[in-house]
Amino acid sequence: MYVASLSTAGTWEWATRAGGSSHDSGNALACDTGGNLYVAGYFMGSTASFGSLSLTGNGSIQDATGFVARLATSPLATIADHATQGFTLAPNPARGRVQVTGLTPGQPVQVLDAVGRVQSTIQLPADQTLPLNLPAGVYVLRSGSQARRLVVE
Repeated sequence: MYVASLSTAGTWEWATRAGGSSHDSGNALACDTGGNLYVAGYFMGSTASFGSLSLTGNGSIQDATGFVARLATSPLATIADHATQGFTLAPNPARGRVQVTGLTPGQPVQVLDAVGRVQSTIQLPADQTLPLNLPAGVYVLRSGSQARRLVVE
């Protein structure tokens, strides 16, 4: 299994391999406020490696051994809170449209998908409402050096 970090522009920041020689599954990712990344899942077989750490399983390819591993400390980009972000989105989660507050009308706003690919670039309208013709998912709205996460239902 692999866990990777991409910038909001879609460029690779880092990647790490984990797991063993049999079936591995990463089922959950979480990030704490200190920038630590955790992955949870299971592996089958006798061992699985996470960087320099090696876990011992039950040795069976029939039975899984669960794990929770901290993969990184502070290499992760995080999104700042509303007070320091410079603009806000409402509602969030959104359906159909989202109101952007804190940006100048006419300013370009990029919509990026979960892997950092630009889905569209929109000039912020005078009413500061962006139409969302997107499938349900998690996106990033970026304007200049500022970015906000947006959930579309």
